[in-house]
Amino acid sequence: LRELETGARQEDIDAARAQVADLNEQLELARLKRDRRETLYRDGAISREQFDEAATEASALQARLQEAQSQLDELLAGTRTEQIDAQKARLQAAQSELDELLAGTRTEQIDAQRALVRQQDASIASIELDIEKSALEAPFAGTISARRVDEGTVVSAGQSILRLVEDEAIEVRIGVPVAAASQLQPGKIVPLEIGSRTYQGIVSSALPELDSSTRTQTAILTLDRANASQVVAGEIARLKLTETIPMSGYWLPAAALVRGERGLWSCYALVEAEPSDIDSVSLNAEGETPYRVEQRDVEVLHTDGDRVFVRGTIQPGDSVIISGTQKIVPGQLVRRVADLNEEN
Repeated sequence: LRELETGARQEDIDAARAQVADLNEQLELARLKRDRRETLYRDGAISREQFDEAATEASALQARLQEAQSQLDELLAGTRTEQIDAQKARLQAAQSELDELLAGTRTEQIDAQRALVRQQDASIASIELDIEKSALEAPFAGTISARRVDEGTVVSAGQSILRLVEDEAIEVRIGVPVAAASQLQPGKIVPLEIGSRTYQGIVSSALPELDSSTRTQTAILTLDRANASQVVAGEIARLKLTETIPMSGYWLPAAALVRGERGLWSCYALVEAEPSDIDSVSLNAEGETPYRVEQRDVEVLHTDGDRVFVRGTIQPGDSVIISGTQKIVPGQLVRRVADLNEEN
């Protein structure tokens, strides 16, 4: 600012004048050179290129002379008022910044900066949330068995893109009746039939709702890691539960049953014949009384191999024919040749 107010130094003016004088002499020499080559070019003594070189050199010196003359005129005229005012304005701005730094930062500036920091933190948190939502992480270790979409496809929220099969533990889901679900307490070990082998399954939990289609309660079981490699995901598993049902009835061999009316089952029991049904022919040498065959309707409650559990019109103490029923008809008179102990 002081330099602008005092004006240019004398040595700067002298240097500018010397430069202008030197450029004047160079320009005069260049013009003479150009005029001579113009004459030679018209006479055909030189080429057009040589003439253009001399003309270009003279033009360049003319431009440099004008620039040097402009600088000399500015030094002789002194600094313009607007330049001094601009420099003063810059000085005042610098002084103001210095005073502000010396006095300390104002409270409103600190609050504004804190607000800006909070805004940037919120922006960073939003970006991190977007990144988190854009990344898919497997909930467990496994193998990708199917890819639902191709690379580069735009997907929507909730859309399935991969099918992941867990490698560590195999989970089994079995629908059981509600009454039997109480037997499956978490941690209980039960046998599971998968294929032709039997495995030990550990009860994890039972879902607290019924399946709408099967009306059963879903029990979730897991296989230990040692057997996980022997089972393929998607196989059918079977669970066997023992249920005790109190009920009265009789065990009979399956061969003792005969088909009754309307698809029901029956058996043949022996009752003592009435005197009116006996004639002299029916008595044997020992005088034994024959028995009459009666049909008793029964209901099959349970089967176990070659025996059945039934209830019906059978009475305690009745003798039941357990074989050869195809040769007997109701009302026929027979003699008992042996007694068999029956479980009832």
